[in-house]
Amino acid sequence: MYIKELGRDLNAHRLAVMLMIGPVTRGDMVLHRCGDRRCYNPFHLYVGGHEENLRDKILHKQAGATGGSLVDIELAEGVEVLRPRPVALSTEVSRLLVEFEGLEPDKCHHADWLTATDDGFRQLIDTRWPGDVVGAQRKIYELYIGKLGVYDIVSHTCGDLTCLNPYHLFCAGQQRCRASFDLKRDKRRKLSAEALAEIADRSRSAKYLAQKYGVHPMTIQTRRANMRPTHGVVG
Repeated sequence: MYIKELGRDLNAHRLAVMLMIGPVTRGDMVLHRCGDRRCYNPFHLYVGGHEENLRDKILHKQAGATGGSLVDIELAEGVEVLRPRPVALSTEVSRLLVEFEGLEPDKCHHADWLTATDDGFRQLIDTRWPGDVVGAQRKIYELYIGKLGVYDIVSHTCGDLTCLNPYHLFCAGQQRCRASFDLKRDKRRKLSAEALAEIADRSRSAKYLAQKYGVHPMTIQTRRANMRPTHGVVG
């Protein structure tokens, strides 16, 4: 998935750990206890390093089974069926020193290591601003439920905006006023050459320029962060 806050693509299994188990740094490896690289079941994921990865590979090679392997099982009265082989799960200790506590339909799941923005939702980066269309609950929805359009609204049956339990998430329709939504979540909004020049000049505060050009202050800050420092107005 492309993660707008981070400006890069992120593998589903790594994103699942960051959202549901704990914080992951660039030096950490998110590993699969089951040996299936396509899996992002949080029960099967943990954070380790090169040594743990090698031990897991040996374990799963010796087990000779993957999550997708099927074997003939003979049941009563001579009936034969195909069933998945038992998955060999590694028991290496995670660097996070925590394991996934699980999900239950009647309980909320919280990721207290994620920060909350001014609108109350959790997200991956440490900022108060909602910014562009972001939110941990949207990522959980796309990982475990289905695709979302930019104007789709994700709501909680539990009423808890910080809950990340996919059992509690549903698509509640779309934004009614897309123009107002674009203005509020406005990284997609184009700024004029005059506005970009004034942003690059850095002589005015982000709050002032946001009010002047009708954009979110985070847009000004993001633009400036992506610009090289200048000593004059950009032509």
